[in-house]
Amino acid sequence: SEGDMTSLSPKVYSEALLVKRRSMCVSGRFRQAEVDPGSCFESIRKPTLQKIIALFNSLNDEADLFHSQQIALSCVCDLVGCERSELYLVDHANKRLYMQTENNSEMRIPMAGTLAGFAVETEKTHYINDVKNDARFRDMFSKATMPRDVLVVPILGKDCVVSVVVASNKQKGFFCKQDGIIMELIGKQVGIHATTIQMYNKLADEAFKTSIFLELSRDITDVQLDMDQMMCRIMSKARLVLKVERATIFLTDHEKNELWSILIDSETAETLNDVGNIIRVPVGVGLAGHTAETGEILNISDVQSSHLFNGAFD
Repeated sequence: SEGDMTSLSPKVYSEALLVKRRSMCVSGRFRQAEVDPGSCFESIRKPTLQKIIALFNSLNDEADLFHSQQIALSCVCDLVGCERSELYLVDHANKRLYMQTENNSEMRIPMAGTLAGFAVETEKTHYINDVKNDARFRDMFSKATMPRDVLVVPILGKDCVVSVVVASNKQKGFFCKQDGIIMELIGKQVGIHATTIQMYNKLADEAFKTSIFLELSRDITDVQLDMDQMMCRIMSKARLVLKVERATIFLTDHEKNELWSILIDSETAETLNDVGNIIRVPVGVGLAGHTAETGEILNISDVQSSHLFNGAFD
């Protein structure tokens, strides 16, 4: 509360008020916490509060989402006194959790059967002080990865849980209510920061895609390009726009009822023993053949488990 912060220096006092206001309401994106953020300053000591404020200031200067999350998680370990901390973002549509890794990559795991997923489902903070003997959670870990104790804090957005902060292996004593408050404060600020970076990255990505499409449009109108060159250009640009390892464009030969494409990947051509550097697929066979026959758009997360997958052509 403001009355309990009067012992702070004027600068720290004003910054603490700002943290309080940010925690209570951030552009309508985050719900108010179960524990009133205004009361958190009653239990958080001045040195801890100063570290939290310093973290928030450092996040404002960090434009890389992975590095900003690593800074925040390091702060969580320091202030909560745990060996390890993790931050999961929530993909409700696909029921998955994902962690930001280096080079703007992501590591995704199923939500089911995880502590973080349990927190998403219940929308509650969980203090688990003896994981090994807790029948609800011990099967979620192998012997090598099982922590002694865990604190799991969901970060609530306007309509749902947007992320989960997990701390494990408290170095002294057990996880307590103040640890949860600290993790929620940090988690909310990281969520705000992540939203800002993601919005910026999305705008930058759209601008990049637009430039690629304009460049490709110019290439297509170039009458000097033959069909092979044109297909190479399209496949190269598709990889850039979609951020994938491989992209292939097939043309339909209606007379032979098959698809054909040039191979710009020499390794693939060698695997298929294709002398002419051309791949041919019967219409109705494999993934591309199925789409050619039905006009259906396929978006398959596990290709080899699909009944449409044909190892000879896909």
